[in-house]
Amino acid sequence: MNATLEENQLDNEIIPALFEVLPEAFPEFGFVRTAKGYKSTTGHKVTNEPGNSKGAVSVLNETPYFLGDFREGAVKGGKAIYSYVKDYYNLPNHWDVVRKLAELAGVSVRERQLTPEQAEQLEKERRTTAVWEATNAYCIDCLSNAGNPVATQAMAGKVRDYLEKERGYTRAEVLRPNEKRDPANPKMELGFFPSLVLLDKYLVSCGFTDSEILTVTSSLKPILSYIETQNRLTFPWRDHIGRIKGMCFRVLNNIQEPKYLYSSFSRGEYLFNLKSVAKDKDLVFVESPLDTLRASVLGITNIVALGGTGKGFKNRTQIDLAIKYGATRITLMLDNDGPGGNGEEGTDSMVAFLQKEYPQLKVWVATYPDGIKDLDQLLTAQGVAGYDAVKKGAIESWYYQLRQMFFRYADRDLLPKEKEDLLEEAIHISAKLSSLDKDQFIREFVSNEYVQIIGISEASIAETVDKIRRAEFEREQSDSLKKLLKEAGETSDTNKALDLLTTKARSIKAKDKADSFAALTRVTSEQQLKERIAARPETLESGYTIMGNPLLISAAAMTILAGATSHGKSILIANMALNMAELYPDKVFHIFSYEIDEDAYLINLLNTYIGDNGLNRFNNRESIEHHFRGKKRIQRKGRFGEPDYSVALFEPGKEIVFDQKRAQFFGELIDKGTIKVHYVTYNSDELDEAIRYLSTSEDIGAIFVDYIQLINLPVGKVRTSSRQEEIKQMCTDFNRVATDTGLPLIFAAQFNREVMNLAQMHASKLGEAGDLERIANQIIGIWNCAKKWHGSPSKSELKHIEERISLDNNGNPAHKDQWYVEVLKARVGKPDDWDIWDYLSNAAKVTSPKH
Repeated sequence: MNATLEENQLDNEIIPALFEVLPEAFPEFGFVRTAKGYKSTTGHKVTNEPGNSKGAVSVLNETPYFLGDFREGAVKGGKAIYSYVKDYYNLPNHWDVVRKLAELAGVSVRERQLTPEQAEQLEKERRTTAVWEATNAYCIDCLSNAGNPVATQAMAGKVRDYLEKERGYTRAEVLRPNEKRDPANPKMELGFFPSLVLLDKYLVSCGFTDSEILTVTSSLKPILSYIETQNRLTFPWRDHIGRIKGMCFRVLNNIQEPKYLYSSFSRGEYLFNLKSVAKDKDLVFVESPLDTLRASVLGITNIVALGGTGKGFKNRTQIDLAIKYGATRITLMLDNDGPGGNGEEGTDSMVAFLQKEYPQLKVWVATYPDGIKDLDQLLTAQGVAGYDAVKKGAIESWYYQLRQMFFRYADRDLLPKEKEDLLEEAIHISAKLSSLDKDQFIREFVSNEYVQIIGISEASIAETVDKIRRAEFEREQSDSLKKLLKEAGETSDTNKALDLLTTKARSIKAKDKADSFAALTRVTSEQQLKERIAARPETLESGYTIMGNPLLISAAAMTILAGATSHGKSILIANMALNMAELYPDKVFHIFSYEIDEDAYLINLLNTYIGDNGLNRFNNRESIEHHFRGKKRIQRKGRFGEPDYSVALFEPGKEIVFDQKRAQFFGELIDKGTIKVHYVTYNSDELDEAIRYLSTSEDIGAIFVDYIQLINLPVGKVRTSSRQEEIKQMCTDFNRVATDTGLPLIFAAQFNREVMNLAQMHASKLGEAGDLERIANQIIGIWNCAKKWHGSPSKSELKHIEERISLDNNGNPAHKDQWYVEVLKARVGKPDDWDIWDYLSNAAKVTSPKH
């Protein structure tokens, strides 16, 4: 062999050329060009199987090396073109795949003549790969081939027992001797290391030379005393395209150390189990390589192991490789070995490193449940569902740092110096965060009850952090400027020196904005948009119409239901929650009440659910409450000397209706947890935290809050003399919660005293909360026509009112069983639309007419 492929031709020439001729190279997909890249017109899958969904495969401009396929049952988001071609043409090695890709792209594989020494080195590398494959195959054979004498040894039996009994692996999950490796349906390549002597003898029998064998055996000698005694379980370390780079060895218990050992190779240049990062672009990091193999067998993708490089992590090569293969965010799921353990130290060091070196990456930290130490235990105890739950429950890295900091100072009264240490640590962490994470960190820090006692304000700590960050930026700018001036002074060309000063000075000046603007460099593809939209709760129907059109509740936004005092804000929340629970029975709807206790709210909900105005001709709710008190009749006091008397709870024939509806209400809505009512006195931050917690715990349909003017800022949080400014701050925070969680947040709100008739309803007239008009996505105003005007409407107002509803001889609403409803603001939909809804006051039932 006297020629080789040019080093970077695959990435720099072949893949770009192939991208231009994809329709001809892969006719099975019927690719057509789009603004974002290519989209298929057939149902063909990346697994080389027929499918029914046309147009499901795409190749994007920013990832020309990847076939995206996001159908259920596809290869978890797609497949690298390299892997597709390798499998499609059944090509045995890397070089054959590259040559095939070049052929499809119409590119001549650029070869160059090598010196005899270079050609010899190339052949040596290929033979080394073959020796490693033979070593791996022999270890697999020594573990489970009954015809191999080594497999009958007691120690080999102990390895099998460890895998089957202690780790719970099944035979179907482990690659058998002589079974072909299939990357599309991975199995664990587990083996038993016999001895160096036996391995050497086997490799000789395979025809390898002494020098070829030495490349493997010499890499094992530094760890030979371990792998011939305790670390006998083997598996290969393959790179991102499947080539074995070395072997891994594990002990058979969690007591002996070291648990993992590796042959000598550059582990820091690779990530164990790394493949193209598909689907949500979230790459999960764990400690144990063996755990990732088990996860892959169970269908979990996008999961890699550090392979012993976590503690004190500072490896840019591994993170650069992850980003190259598609990662845009990282979730750390390192071992749960207690405070100060390697898992915690590894998480701490990785979080700090990633925040500093890769501000564009979103970093999350996942925590295992109590009693679960690592991924293997989690998968054994709870399966893939448990893994998904832990990953979904991950917290942002800045919040992890905050929590760890409070753990260190918890459960004792701090001395003055310790208080100072706490503050300094918070400032130190904040100064290294991105601007957005910094703001959230400081807000959470100062809202802590203990910090409030100390008396640290958000403004003071933010100012200190900004000073530190500014000083650091100025120091870096000063160093860069000195270097620039020296460089400019060394050139004799004046124009060149001026150009250098102009261009590089601008670059230096821009550095202090890099943190704020880092997110602007992130690329959003059409597929990412689809994924984000698909992951967010959809816009929901409210069960009401206005002028014949459905009244929709937007996801990731605030909706305000506004009314004057006693006009039915709570009644509308109850009705809307019941409507939506009927429309979306698989979702959960939470009502946070600041005014009506939980029991009274449930009685109101039940009354509305029954919807019968004649359960009791005087007061339905009184009858329902007496029922739950265990009473059969309502006792009345006699008037004007008449004796006391009692009346039946329900009108004749209505008790059966009540019992049937009551059973349905509790059975279908309350006992199942479809509607949950909470009487709370949460401050705004506590409500914020509660909603965020619920968003990760249940499939939430919507959150209702009754009502916004009763919520206060936390004690100790920065307050102003203006209640309107406080509510403005709360609304800004709640809007961020809606955006972050994707949930519809529906708040009741009260009009101010200026609203004395329905013509005066306006989005800007919400009591103490004028800024709601700007922040809210939608504002719905209601007027209960059973209520009289306050004062006399002006002529123009009266004209406006007469155009909408009927009036009696006194100029008040003629129909007491109606509500006037108007869209006061709508970012989606038509503002100023209005309608008349029917209202059964005793049943507290509100319905919109069918137009």
